[in-house]
Amino acid sequence: MATAKPKFLHDNRLDDGTPVASSTAAGNFNVLNLRDWRPFTWWKPTALPATVDEDSGVARAADYALIYGHDLHDAQVAVEIRGSTDNFAASDVLLATSNLLGYPQDFSNGVWTKNGTAFVTGTNILNFPAEVDSIFGGILTIPTANKTFTFSMRLTGSGTIHLYMSNSVDDNSALVPVALTAIPTVYSVTHTFNATAGFLTVAIDRMVGDTATQVTAEYGQAKLGALAGYYEGTANGPLYLPFASASYRYWRLRFIQLAGSVMPQVAIAAVGQALDADQYLSAPFDPLGAELVGQFNRSQKGHPLGSVIDFESYARTIEFEDVSWAWYRNSFRPAWDAHLRHKPFAFAWDPENHANEIVLVTATPAGHDIPHRAGGYATLRLPVIGRIS
Repeated sequence: MATAKPKFLHDNRLDDGTPVASSTAAGNFNVLNLRDWRPFTWWKPTALPATVDEDSGVARAADYALIYGHDLHDAQVAVEIRGSTDNFAASDVLLATSNLLGYPQDFSNGVWTKNGTAFVTGTNILNFPAEVDSIFGGILTIPTANKTFTFSMRLTGSGTIHLYMSNSVDDNSALVPVALTAIPTVYSVTHTFNATAGFLTVAIDRMVGDTATQVTAEYGQAKLGALAGYYEGTANGPLYLPFASASYRYWRLRFIQLAGSVMPQVAIAAVGQALDADQYLSAPFDPLGAELVGQFNRSQKGHPLGSVIDFESYARTIEFEDVSWAWYRNSFRPAWDAHLRHKPFAFAWDPENHANEIVLVTATPAGHDIPHRAGGYATLRLPVIGRIS
C-alpha cells in the first residue's frame, strides 16, 4: 500500500460569502461556526434533511470536503457535497457523500434491466407484478480471485423479496431473503467470489413464493469488502471526502438522516481546493505519537501514583526535501500568506490510506524555513502544533 503525498486542507468555499443554513438550533449554534476552524464551536440544525448553502459570487473550484469535530456517526447522519450553476433551481450535482449506501440510484435508466414484467415507477419505485420478476444491473469488475463484495440497498415495502449477487463468469452467486417493512431498512448480501475475474451482477428479485409487488429502493451500492455500516469514516473522527475537481458558483452541504432522529452537531466544515505537497514527507515522520499534557504524580520515593491527563498534544515538524521553488512560490507561499501562517488548518499526512489521522494544527511562532538546495530545489520545514485528543 503506497503512501500518498500529503495535503494541506485550508481553502474553504464557505469563506466566499455568508453561508445560509436551512435551520439552526437555539443557543450558540450559529452556522458561521462551521468556517472558523475551531473544533469547540458548533452548528446544529433543528430538522433533517438540513442544508448549508454558499454563494461564491462566481464559479470557484473545489476538490475536497472535510468535516471535523462532529457526531455524525453517532447521530447516523450522512453528508452530501453538491454544486450548482443556478442556485439549485435545475442544476444540482452530487459530488461526494459519506453515505456508504452510495449515490441515489435511478432504476429507470438503462443501467438497470427489467426482467419479466417488472417495471419502475419514477426513479426508485420497483414493481414486481409476477413471481420471478427481477431488476438487475452489472456494477463492478471482479479483479482477482477470492474477493469479497457486499451489495446493500435501503428498502421499504411489505411482503418478501430477495437480494441477489453473482459473478458473470461462473455464476457463483449469493441470495438473501428480505422481509420488508414500512420502516426504511438497510439490507445486505455479502459473498466471496472465487473466479479470477468477472463482472459483478446484483439484483432485486421476486422469487417463487415471494409476496412483495412494490418496493421503494432509496439507495444502493456494491462495495469491495464487507460493509461496516451506513457511514464512511471512523466513528466521529475526521471525515475527508475527496472528489474530482469541479467549479460552481453555488455550493451545498446536505445532511441526511439514515436512521434514528438525533440532530447532529458539526464544528468545522470545509469545501475547497487541497494544497498538494510537492514531495513525500522526509523520514522519519511520526504520524501517531503524542505528548501528554496534564498533572503527573509520584510519591516521595519516586513511585508512580497516576496522572490527570488534560489532552494529548501533537507537535511535529513537517519537512519536505527537494521541493521545487516553483511549487513553493506559486502554491505554498500564497497559501501561507492567506491562511496557513495565522489560522488553523488540517494536515493529512497520508490522505488516501489514513484519512482518519488528519489533524487540525497551527503554525508555531517559528514560522517556516526554506533553505536552498542545488539544482533549483529547497527543503521546506514547517513546525506545527495541535491536539490529538
